[in-house]
Amino acid sequence: MGGAAHGTKNVLIRTLMHQRVPARLHGRAFAAYNAVRNGAEMVALVLGGLLIAAIGARWTLFLAGAVPAIAGLFGLAAYRRMRRAEEPEPVPEAV
Repeated sequence: MGGAAHGTKNVLIRTLMHQRVPARLHGRAFAAYNAVRNGAEMVALVLGGLLIAAIGARWTLFLAGAVPAIAGLFGLAAYRRMRRAEEPEPVPEAV
């Protein structure tokens, strides 16, 4: 279930990187992104194995779903705060 939207996410991330990163820095940006992503995957594999050994597969799968969901809620809250902060202050009318 976790990889159901993975293809769409990959397209969106790469599209944003192409749009936001200057063309001359694409190689560096994509290399950095892939290094972080691959490193995080290695850490996740090790932690997953340790968690299964410690608390069992059922609770590990529960955490694998609950932690990203909670992180997403925090991300959504932060996004909403940023959007509110970007809204211009109303200008008082001249007298």
